Amino acid sequence: TPGSVSATLYADSPGDTYNRSGSTTFTIPGFKNDPRYTKFSAVAPAITNGFVGTEPAVASADLTKARTQLEQTLEQELRSAAATTIPEGYVTIPGTLEIRFGDLVQAAGEGNTATLTLSASARANIVRENDLAAALARATIEGYNGEAISIQDISDLTFALASTSKPIDNTATITMSGSPTLVWVYDPNALEEALIGKDKNSFQQIVGAFAPAITKADASIRPFWSGTFPTDAQRIEIVTAK
Repeated sequence: TPGSVSATLYADSPGDTYNRSGSTTFTIPGFKNDPRYTKFSAVAPAITNGFVGTEPAVASADLTKARTQLEQTLEQELRSAAATTIPEGYVTIPGTLEIRFGDLVQAAGEGNTATLTLSASARANIVRENDLAAALARATIEGYNGEAISIQDISDLTFALASTSKPIDNTATITMSGSPTLVWVYDPNALEEALIGKDKNSFQQIVGAFAPAITKADASIRPFWSGTFPTDAQRIEIVTAK
């Protein structure tokens, strides 16, 4: 923020007198009755841990060791959590998981012990699998017009964040390699709705509207002498050939 600076705050004397649960605003008494009195101030967050007495002291080497162990444990847990909390249909862009650790906080525990606490947060860039498929189709398939498309097996594709990517502008440039199989997709429910009560002779025209996801289709109506599809969508079954 223009015109601001961070500084360390020291209590005037030891003890818990200056502890504050909420933020505190400090003004400059010498500016009272002057316009500057309301324009110059300092805001301190909660002020805690002020006391008079003794507390356990943890050796610097032990603090370093404890922090290392906590960081390793937190990183493992965060990576595991990140792998299981990605929305369905999305994948993490390799190399973009960023873990940040907070300050190691020490507090007095019971029986002349100390409790050490470390917080951490993680963030990563994710991308929708179908968006990767569409990008590949635009680059490699002549005549692709933006139809819904997916990757049959995402493990067949290797991708990473390009060195030229600029996250600051909320975009990502991804490099991709491999030999994935692209599959056009359609909504079976939409096809069922399109067939309800229609004449069998219009079947090919109806499925043609779902091209190129559907390239070939046959219809079987029972009893065989019926020339129209059922009027109930639940009586229409779509079977996709593998």
